[in-house]
Amino acid sequence: MRHPSDETNASQSRTLIQSAKQGNPLAQHDLHDRYCKRLLRLIRARIRNSLQSRFDAEDVVNSAFRSFFSGLSNDRLTVPPSGDLWPLLAQISIHKLHRRTKHHRRRRRDADIEESSNADLAVQPSRNDPDAAMIIGDELAWLQPKLSPHGTEIINRILDGWTHPQIAQQLGCSARTVRRSVCEARRLLQYRFDQLADKRISTANRLPERTLDRYLLRRCIGTGVFAKVYLALDKETGRDVAIKYLRKKWHANQRVRQLFARETNILSNIQVAGVVEGYGGGESPDGGQFLVMRYVDGSSMETQSKQPVPTETEVRSTFAPLLRILAQVHERGIIHCDIKPENVIVDRRQQLWLTDFGFACDQTDTRSTITGTPAYMAPEQTDPFFGPITPATDLYAVGIMMVEAFSPQTTSPRRLSLDPQKTRDYVRSRVGNSASVEMTELLEQLLQTRPGERLQSATQVFTRLVA
Repeated sequence: MRHPSDETNASQSRTLIQSAKQGNPLAQHDLHDRYCKRLLRLIRARIRNSLQSRFDAEDVVNSAFRSFFSGLSNDRLTVPPSGDLWPLLAQISIHKLHRRTKHHRRRRRDADIEESSNADLAVQPSRNDPDAAMIIGDELAWLQPKLSPHGTEIINRILDGWTHPQIAQQLGCSARTVRRSVCEARRLLQYRFDQLADKRISTANRLPERTLDRYLLRRCIGTGVFAKVYLALDKETGRDVAIKYLRKKWHANQRVRQLFARETNILSNIQVAGVVEGYGGGESPDGGQFLVMRYVDGSSMETQSKQPVPTETEVRSTFAPLLRILAQVHERGIIHCDIKPENVIVDRRQQLWLTDFGFACDQTDTRSTITGTPAYMAPEQTDPFFGPITPATDLYAVGIMMVEAFSPQTTSPRRLSLDPQKTRDYVRSRVGNSASVEMTELLEQLLQTRPGERLQSATQVFTRLVA
């Protein structure tokens, strides 16, 4: 027998899909976050080691989502009545992976013939693999003048599919000489790619000319539905910065532009220790908004959560700084609305930084659209019946993160039950004996369905954690 809550979830999914079909960027963002992690795990498990240096799972999954949203808007896809998109998205993603794999294998041609004989060269392939570059005419033209005539002959025969023993016999040299020539060619090509890396990235998404004079884009360090984030060098100050650049498909979307402008304004004025500082923003000639921010060298709390299960003391010491940051953010009248592990960065000194204020609002804002990441959204973010957005909305998300910290290897539900008893059962099943009675009660208070029944301030939660 089908449970009533299943029908409710199916109805919510169908409503979200219909909104995404009509081009609602926030609905598309929610669908992306709902399935992205599972798709990434699926694709990462299927990318062969020999191809991991040429493309990554994130590229494949983002391409799959673009195709899905395009097909959805043009009625080329049939969505199941249940609203469960997993089988469809998985099929699209695997198809994308097969196409990329086929493309890169074709580019390599017969390079695999040499793979075993080249193993002793001990050259680790980088993201821009020299083996793949050897079949590109421009790079070969650059390489040949830098090699000896003998070395040029060896590389030309490798490109024609000859094996090392065949080359040695034809040229009257030892196999060791052939290997040395190949190793030298690979070293030169790697140097060539290192020189061109900044140039290739900076031309991928052009910023205004005045900004290009000041910022040198180095590499992409993050990507999402709405924007990409680049590590860049500020030529005037000599410091590294992060540049968040709006994707081209959203340049004309007024709702997304408003959210982007609001984030720029918040980060440029909030001035809270532990919040990634904004240095201002601008707009490219083709309408692309960008935001310049402090660059934090570290990894997200999501990456950190893959470590062994922490003790309660470690959980308290990890989340206390986040609550201290949130308390100051809330004091300035700002509610983040998208607290999740990916938006909390841990730097090399183990200091926490809160980032991505793309969905943030002030405490006087009345909102009628869904914003946030489904797995961490409080009930009032999806239905105004439960009340307005308040600081307790962020605390609900913190509660989810803390529960996950006690059992990082367990998959979280996409939405908690609205039944208080089921919420208590969920908390206790996740934390088990790892948490004290006091900690368990704190988590239950944070995850109350109605905002008024939760703890009301981050300061209260911080005090309980450090007690």
